[in-house]
Amino acid sequence: MKVLLHVKGDDGIAQILQQAIQNDDRAVTVSPYMSMSSGNFSAFADMVSNHDVLVTQAGRAAGQTYDSLRSNLRKLRDAGVTTKIVVFTDDDPLEEAMLLVGGADYCVGEPTMQAEERIFLIRAAVDRVVMRHGTAYETEENEIRIGGLHLNTNTCLLTAVSRDALVRLTVTETKILETLMRRPSAAYSRDQLLSAAYPDDVYVDDRTIDSHIKRIRLNKLRKLNDGADKCIMTLYGVGYRFSEDVARKLFPIA
Repeated sequence: MKVLLHVKGDDGIAQILQQAIQNDDRAVTVSPYMSMSSGNFSAFADMVSNHDVLVTQAGRAAGQTYDSLRSNLRKLRDAGVTTKIVVFTDDDPLEEAMLLVGGADYCVGEPTMQAEERIFLIRAAVDRVVMRHGTAYETEENEIRIGGLHLNTNTCLLTAVSRDALVRLTVTETKILETLMRRPSAAYSRDQLLSAAYPDDVYVDDRTIDSHIKRIRLNKLRKLNDGADKCIMTLYGVGYRFSEDVARKLFPIA
C-alpha cells in the first residue's frame, strides 16, 4: 500500500505524519507541496495515480481554497484517478461535505489546539480508508459486497446473505445504488446520481432522484431489514451517501 503526503507547513507536519502512518505494509512518500494549477495538473495527476491513498489539505494553513481543491478533485476523478483521497481541513462542516461531493473519500476537521490530536485523527482516517480499500467492497466486476449486503449489477439483485433474502431492483435503481455503494464514504449530489443513472441525451428533473431513493429505501432495503432504509443517508443541501457502518451492522457476514 502506497500513501502520498501532499501537505504544507513549516512545523514538520509532513515528516511527523510520515512516521505516524508508515508501517511494514504501508510505504509513505512525502511530496513537495505544489500547485494543482493547469500547468502542473498533469504531472500531479500522474503522481497521485501511482499511489493508493493521497493525504492533502485545504484551508488557511494550506493556502488552498476549498473551491480550488474541490475543482481539482473533480478533475482527478474525471481523469480516471481512483486513488483514495483523505483531506484535512480548517474544520468547516459544510466545506467538508462539498469536498466529499467533489471527490474526496474522507475529510478530517483539523483541530487547532494540539498537533498530537491532529496527527491522531489523520492517521485514524488513513487507517480507515486503507481498511476499506484493502478489504474490497468490490470482490467481482459485477458484484459489490458490504458486509452481508450484496449487489449484483448484472442481475439487479440485492441480497441479504445472512437472512437468505433478496429483492430485485430496476435498472435505474441498480445504477443509483451501485454508485453509492462503490464509494460508501463519498457524498453524491442529485446531478451526479442522475449522470450515473441516465444517458446524457435524456432530460430528467433532479428531484426524480429523490423518488428513486425513496423507493430504494422503503420498497427494497426495508424488505431486507426493517431499519435498512437508514443505509442511505440524506445530506441536506448536498445530496446522499451510503453508510457502510449501518450496512455492516444490519447485514453481518453470514
